[in-house]
Amino acid sequence: MKRDLILLGGVIACFALVATVTLAEDAAVKKNFPIRQEIKDVKTIASTTRGLIKNEVRDDIKNIRSSSTADRKIQQDELKRKTEESRKEFVQKRDEAKKEIEKNREEFRKEVSDKKAEVKDLIAKKRVELSEKLKVVKDEKKQQIAIKVGDQFQQINSKVLANLTNILTKEEVILQKISSRADVIALQNGEVALLKEAITKANAALTKAREAIVAQTAKVYTIAVKTEETLKSDTGITKQLLEKDLGEVRDLAKAAHESIKEVAEIFGDIPGAENIKVLQVATSTESSTN
Repeated sequence: MKRDLILLGGVIACFALVATVTLAEDAAVKKNFPIRQEIKDVKTIASTTRGLIKNEVRDDIKNIRSSSTADRKIQQDELKRKTEESRKEFVQKRDEAKKEIEKNREEFRKEVSDKKAEVKDLIAKKRVELSEKLKVVKDEKKQQIAIKVGDQFQQINSKVLANLTNILTKEEVILQKISSRADVIALQNGEVALLKEAITKANAALTKAREAIVAQTAKVYTIAVKTEETLKSDTGITKQLLEKDLGEVRDLAKAAHESIKEVAEIFGDIPGAENIKVLQVATSTESSTN
């Protein structure tokens, strides 16, 4: 009996020990559970935060890219607008310059034409006066030769001036083309200060040469006959005067030529100048070309 009581006590002690351990484990589990849950919650929050930040950053980048693209588009449109305005302004100035050049050219032609008309009557009058003066020369053959030489003086003057006028007109066309190309280069932000300066000088030289031609057109060369003995020397004096006057006009024409030549050389030294294309500016109904 005593032995049975001892065995029963041992069993109860074992169950008590197991129960104690179990309760201890449950207590430990219950005690550690909040920590593990907090860690889990923190990880969840961190993950969610990273996702939100990632999405916000992605949206910001997208907005920045979108904004940058819009800004670039605005800048491009503004640049395009300004470029088109500059081109239109260039064409307007170019057309005005062409009209001014044509106006000056027409005025020059008219001045020469008017002078020729004026001098025509003067030449006829001087020819009659020469015939009267030649009466001191008894040899009629010499008289006829003197009259013929007097006519040749007028013809030479007129022919030389016509040739110089044609040359200057052709060179003015060259200068005008280079000037137009210079404006195109300037429109493209090219350096044309030296070229522009040379063009200005060339235009001034052309003006002087033309003024000299107009003045020379109005001159009449007639032999100042004194006596039959001095007829040859009198003719020589008139010839020398004509050559001197024409020489001065030629010098001015040559100066204009040299000025335009300098313009062409400066233009040729500009990188890419030879590749300058015709400038086109679109309008609502047509395109203007250079």
